Amino acid sequence: LASQNCEGIILTGDFNMRDFEDKTTEKLCGGNWKDAWKTVTNADKKTKFTWNSHVNMYHGPENFKWTCRLDRCYVKSEKVTLKHFSLIGNQPIDGKGGD
Repeated sequence: LASQNCEGIILTGDFNMRDFEDKTTEKLCGGNWKDAWKTVTNADKKTKFTWNSHVNMYHGPENFKWTCRLDRCYVKSEKVTLKHFSLIGNQPIDGKGGD
């Protein structure tokens, strides 16, 4: 992603990013990266947190409660229109917690 002429790219993953790092990432390769969450939901706080131990207890119920948006989905394309955003994989698979 060193080229300034990047186009038609979807970059998504567990970046372990903090909010203050967004602007740096969105300026990579000439800028114009769209953050799917910001673009589609208008930064709706109900879908912001990809780590939310108030809702899911993946790290154990005895631990502290914490929320953060560590994961991101960026799109850099003039041909792609972002229409939908939702969080998936935020429920235990077997119903017992911790999956």
